[in-house]
Amino acid sequence: MPTTMERFLKKPNLPQSQATFCALSEEHPAILEALARRGLTLWPVTAEHALPSPIAAHADMLLHHLGENRLLAGNYRLAAEGERFGFCVQKAERMPAGCYPGDISLNALRIGPHLFGLIEKLDLILQQTVVGEGIQLHRVPQGYSRCSVCVVSEKAAITADLPLAGAMEAVGIEVLRVPPGGVELPGYSCGFLGGAAGLLAPDCLAFTGTLQGHPAEEEILQFLYRHKVSPLFLTDGQLLDVGGILPLKEQV
Repeated sequence: MPTTMERFLKKPNLPQSQATFCALSEEHPAILEALARRGLTLWPVTAEHALPSPIAAHADMLLHHLGENRLLAGNYRLAAEGERFGFCVQKAERMPAGCYPGDISLNALRIGPHLFGLIEKLDLILQQTVVGEGIQLHRVPQGYSRCSVCVVSEKAAITADLPLAGAMEAVGIEVLRVPPGGVELPGYSCGFLGGAAGLLAPDCLAFTGTLQGHPAEEEILQFLYRHKVSPLFLTDGQLLDVGGILPLKEQV
């Protein structure tokens, strides 16, 4: 459970203060260590072997934060772990497994009152829960919606996916459109920027590596500066898609 000095994030992906607890893949010790040195408690997500090995431990494939202490988990093991961390966890009805689109049942992008994804392939509990809470669903052709988008704030985001960019802009989110590339994901031609980042505070966006060599390095830095968000580079290597850094608890 959160201590008296921390609370669960009210809005998924959008800490209102300094994050204290994050979930991310266990397979990248340098990134885990960099976050731990900054005082964060970590939930190292273990691999789900029903998924392809390059993404088997990706948090954005296996967990979906519904807000506050509520989570959807992609297997029984993660559900049990989440409960030990104080979350009220439901196991997904449509557990992510196999290759696309069987792997995307929890991979939807939540920004404030909006959820973007390939709706018909999402977990039914996820769909029913967000609809019941008045969250607007937006169907986009990109099944990997969560990892495709780097959330900067409730009103700002970065993506290389043009349909997703258009859908976000249609509801008033300012989007920096960047070319694909500049993010490694072993086993794939490239990774996604959202899978290589995560907000650690309203004014701090952590990246798994540096932006050096990214085709939109300067544009990204200028966009962050304009939105009063500072980049934090956790390693000095190239950006690596690790399935995102998911903030789940924050300072009171």
